[in-house]
Amino acid sequence: MPWKTNVLESPKCIEIVYLGNVTPEELYMALKNSVLLSRENNTILFLSDCTDMTGGHSVIDLYGLIGMFEKLNITTDAKEAIIMKSLQSSADEIKFYETACKNRGFNVKIFTGREDAVVWLAAQN
Repeated sequence: MPWKTNVLESPKCIEIVYLGNVTPEELYMALKNSVLLSRENNTILFLSDCTDMTGGHSVIDLYGLIGMFEKLNITTDAKEAIIMKSLQSSADEIKFYETACKNRGFNVKIFTGREDAVVWLAAQN
């Protein structure tokens, strides 16, 4: 499985770590698992670590993933911080995802460092 999830305590959030190529089906599975964990742990904060993701899906797949948000009743109050390397091969796809999420009212932001991402997640809007 090219992804794994953890529950972090400070701030309380769901961490999703992606490794290597992640297929569209695996993206959908990771999303569903993360949403389930968030409900079990009473949090709407997500930390997605994409630093070791190399691809495996297209921007069309990412657009479809965002379409799943409504089906899974993900609120626009949720926050997702995405960590990526500044020069990684999947950077364009991740930036597209951020923009498409924002266009639909979801609070998503890309970071190149974990510390900044965690601080942003912990901040009150």
